[in-house]
Amino acid sequence: MDDLRVSIQLLSTQQSRCKERVVRFSAAMTFSIWLLSALLYPLPADCTDNTAVEVEKSVERSIETRQETQEELKRWEAQKQELLASYDALIKEREVLAGHNKSLSQELKQSIDSVNDLKGRQQENDKITREIEPFLQQVYSELNQFIEQDIPFLEDERKERMVRLRKVLDDLSLPVSEKFRKVMEALFVEAEYGNTIEVTRQKIRIQGQESDVLADIFRLGRISMFALTLDNRKSAFYDVAERKWSALDDNYLDTIKDAVQMANKQRTVEILSMPLGKIGSKERD
Repeated sequence: MDDLRVSIQLLSTQQSRCKERVVRFSAAMTFSIWLLSALLYPLPADCTDNTAVEVEKSVERSIETRQETQEELKRWEAQKQELLASYDALIKEREVLAGHNKSLSQELKQSIDSVNDLKGRQQENDKITREIEPFLQQVYSELNQFIEQDIPFLEDERKERMVRLRKVLDDLSLPVSEKFRKVMEALFVEAEYGNTIEVTRQKIRIQGQESDVLADIFRLGRISMFALTLDNRKSAFYDVAERKWSALDDNYLDTIKDAVQMANKQRTVEILSMPLGKIGSKERD
């Protein structure tokens, strides 16, 4: 753009020079007119021929100079207009580029702010990861210990869940968010057991008997478990303190039978008087 400005200045200089030539041309024309005027007056015979020749030559030179000057003026004017158009186009292009540059500068600033924000979040995530990993290990240890000391129901299923959870926590390729989710799932499942009842069938050894017996096991949340033999002739409860099955008085036989039928949806739900006070006489180890 600076080169274009210099070109326009040079063109203006040339135009000034052209004007000077016009002035000189006008002076020549004035001289020519003076000579023509002199012809109107009588001249000596020996000067007539020379004067006529000089006047003719002067007029021809003046005409040629005028024509050349006009041609140069036209060329310079056309060149000037072309340069001015280019200059205006460059000015507009510079304005567009300036606006684009401003927009890019704003985008760059926003990108830098976003990167800095992401770095801050990453540092915070790293800090949370360092803090939550030991926490998850502690939760797993306490949950595993709780399951071992809890009443024995769904033992295989619960142990298998803890084995899978152990593998998840030991997997270095998994993000801490996935490990946290799996731990929470295990906690929710265990917590849900406290709000449900179910009946399963398994072999148990009732205290005082020499062999195992197949029985329906009624689980009342995490409060207690009761057993009913398949012949409906004996019932028992799980003593948490002693960690063994103890026989119940025959007076509770019908109540345990009704509870098993309700859990199996074989009869309508009703209020039962369960022997919950029979849960162990010793503190849990």
